[in-house]
Amino acid sequence: MKLLLAVTFTSIYALSIRLTFGFLNGIASIMSISFLVLLPVIIGYATIRLLPSKYVKNQASAFFWPWVIALILLGITVLFSIEGLICWVIIFPLFAILGGIG
Repeated sequence: MKLLLAVTFTSIYALSIRLTFGFLNGIASIMSISFLVLLPVIIGYATIRLLPSKYVKNQASAFFWPWVIALILLGITVLFSIEGLICWVIIFPLFAILGGIG
């Protein structure tokens, strides 16, 4: 149950931040540093903090769990045409690595 809560919460948080940045075109650009760097770190941190300890047994699992959230965000944004697939192909490595560091 806590696993579902952690994944759902962080996925919804990431999607809401993405949509917020989309609506604030003139104020906050989608490709700003805070979106490209800070969002994945926050998502990574929140994911690991919310996951039960039985799912985070070592540093490798702590590094790769945020990738699940990044993949969920990728799927939702591509499915609903919020982002293009090429955008994700370009940014996913940075997003995933920074999420793992977070």
